[in-house]
Amino acid sequence: MKIKDKRNRNKMKNEHKLVNKQKELSIYNSEHGPYKIISFINLGGDMSKIKEEYLNNKLTNLYFYKKKCIISYLLILGILLT
Repeated sequence: MKIKDKRNRNKMKNEHKLVNKQKELSIYNSEHGPYKIISFINLGGDMSKIKEEYLNNKLTNLYFYKKKCIISYLLILGILLT
């Protein structure tokens, strides 16, 4: 194998690693803290629509979602990553 080919292959691997790491970190980057949603707990009210929107990635900021005061219906458990 030529040295140049080996360098290009290693460079591509490193770029893929960086992209994957950025995708992982984007989950935890929120304007209110580095949290990850691990479960939903229904405290009353209809939660099916919220869950569908979240699973289809339509909600970008579920932690402080202002529509219909979701916080009163939904408790989000999170893990603080330090």
